Amino acid sequence: MVPDALSNSETLTQYGHSDSRPPFRNRPREWTEDEISLIRGPLGKEEAARAVRDRRWEVSAKDQVRQTTAGRLRMAGFSVTSTGTPRNPGHVSVRIDLEKVWDDDACARFDECFGN
Repeated sequence: MVPDALSNSETLTQYGHSDSRPPFRNRPREWTEDEISLIRGPLGKEEAARAVRDRRWEVSAKDQVRQTTAGRLRMAGFSVTSTGTPRNPGHVSVRIDLEKVWDDDACARFDECFGN
């Protein structure tokens, strides 16, 4: 699947779960990832849960979503790339430059992108 460009104004959704600490990931999993996954579009929790989880997953009150834009993430120093797959065509990868470390400052900048 060829990625298409994401405009700065495009809304992106992050799926989270209130049983997780924190409910929304703000850094890649150490040793196994170099990105955080988001989903294209202003999705509700039902749509986001079905895109991320098994299609048979029952949506619960603990499922959560938050939105930002590709432009806000880019202004905060992140790269934002459409990396859709057949299972999740709206998948988006958020990375930090290879020369930089995804440290506590990067986590705070990432979270601030989702503020009002």
